[in-house]
Amino acid sequence: MRIIGTRPRFLPDLARGSDRQAVNARFRAEAEQYKLLFQCTDCVYQRESDGRCTVGWPNDGLMADPVEIIGDRGEPLVCKAFEPDGM
Repeated sequence: MRIIGTRPRFLPDLARGSDRQAVNARFRAEAEQYKLLFQCTDCVYQRESDGRCTVGWPNDGLMADPVEIIGDRGEPLVCKAFEPDGM
């Protein structure tokens, strides 16, 4: 059975119809306010030699400046493999 025109169920409500720039701006403000660790530079899986993810996660969005947490297509850009490096 093929379903056409539906979005994956795992997308959060904030990615369905919300203004992407507003969501990203709010996330950046809250990340700064609460000192959230989520970027590759804070993760044990980042390879120091070139900054890429050792488990293969595409980390361009998490390394961008400014950070984007919701991508162009409304997809979350969080990493499911993130492990803080124990700073």
